[in-house]
Amino acid sequence: MSWYDLLNIRQQLRRPSLAFYVDKVQYKAHMQRIGVDTPQVYYVRNAEPSMAVADYDVVRAGISNALAKRTDYAAKPTHMSCSDGVYVVKDGRNIYHEPPRLVDPTQVAANLTWALQTRSSLLGESWALHQVPPGVIVEERISRRLVEAGAEFLLLTASGSFHPKPYLGASTQSLI
Repeated sequence: MSWYDLLNIRQQLRRPSLAFYVDKVQYKAHMQRIGVDTPQVYYVRNAEPSMAVADYDVVRAGISNALAKRTDYAAKPTHMSCSDGVYVVKDGRNIYHEPPRLVDPTQVAANLTWALQTRSSLLGESWALHQVPPGVIVEERISRRLVEAGAEFLLLTASGSFHPKPYLGASTQSLI
């Protein structure tokens, strides 16, 4: 079975319980409850249907406060995929891009707040991801020290349960 066959199967699955596995906020909270080390969360927020423009201003200010004086962090929308809106910041530069670019924390806050008001429209996303409420998270960036200690993990799902596993893949080495 190829990767594309698996993606096709994923696209056809319509079980509400699957949303848990792609909701970054829910699975982080669950892993903390079961004792799996996770990056420290500096800011997290889900959108609510009744949010007004002033509420988003409060979110932007909260994100800005979380980023104040931080030069190392990861920030991302929790309801999007394919690295949409992701910042991996080391020494004030977004190292997710080649070459790394200096970031303006107020722009990061504005972009995340905009993402909170947006539903991702990427065609390859699963039905389950579209069930996740819009959200944003700013958290500790995984450093080389944490990776070497085995703190980075791969989330495996099988038969409706999940299994966090230490992961030290080559693809993460450029981001640490």
